[in-house]
Amino acid sequence: MKKIFSFLTIFLTAVMLLSACSSGTPAVYATIDDFELTREEFEFQLNLRRLHDPAAEMDKEGQLQLLDMLIDEFLLIAEAERREVEWDEERAEKNYLDFRTSVINGYLDGSESRYQARLQEVEVKEEDLRRLFRDYEQILRLLDEVREAVPEPTEDEVQEYYNARRSTVFAEPERREVRHILINADNFPDEDLDDDELLERSATLADDLYNQLQNGADFAQLAEEYSVDISGEDGGYLGWLEKDSVVPEFGDAAFTMEVDEISEPIESGYGLHIIQVLDIEPSQFMPLDDELKEQIRIMLHSDAREARVEEFIAELAESATISKNFN
Repeated sequence: MKKIFSFLTIFLTAVMLLSACSSGTPAVYATIDDFELTREEFEFQLNLRRLHDPAAEMDKEGQLQLLDMLIDEFLLIAEAERREVEWDEERAEKNYLDFRTSVINGYLDGSESRYQARLQEVEVKEEDLRRLFRDYEQILRLLDEVREAVPEPTEDEVQEYYNARRSTVFAEPERREVRHILINADNFPDEDLDDDELLERSATLADDLYNQLQNGADFAQLAEEYSVDISGEDGGYLGWLEKDSVVPEFGDAAFTMEVDEISEPIESGYGLHIIQVLDIEPSQFMPLDDELKEQIRIMLHSDAREARVEEFIAELAESATISKNFN
């Protein structure tokens, strides 16, 4: 989540926690040009977070972050008013009512009376909550204007992004079509054998099956008869695999074999595998077709728009005179 949404997110989801301000704190926590961010406003913002949990606490670091967020909020509201940004009163009211419903249903057992009691408990008035949602609606409309002014990436920018990541992000790894036979202790469920005896019996059976395969036995038939893996029901067929999708011992063997080659028994944590590679699809790169170009374009445009929002807030802060008096 980008910085500009952080103060909204904290408010709407109550992720941060509250602690009461200590006595003897200054009356004004920050000045932004001629505007004073008072202790009362700051405590009001803290109290909002108690709607969800009156006993919640916010540490000092969290309070400092909140102060910075409130400064950003003021800068954005002031700029929105300066630009006479139009916004939707009905949408602001709907957003507040949705929030109100989420608090009532999510934290107060669906009780309207408990919501009103909680507002009184944390000293928050409903009209002040509505004011906040109007402020947020105005801020969001301002930021929409900022984002809309960001041009879409050019074809050259899309191509440059693709070229820089062709061998990483847009690389499709080698795949192999594989089947196997898995042998382990489950092949001998009714025999009273210790661990060493089970390992020996497994190795003997695996060697015997391997020799049969070398002499022309049908792989699928042996897999159906002996493999304890569920794939045995399908002749041991595992389909197309990437090396990183299987255990290392299996992958190391399967991805060094030739087509139709059958491995000697390979041990892994699952038991002994006899592997056959049926086909190989070499590694390749995703082509920069129209669909991928559009995906890259959307991603680059989104990133550029959010970067512009961050830059925009920084410009507002740079052009303002800000003084903090909070400790």
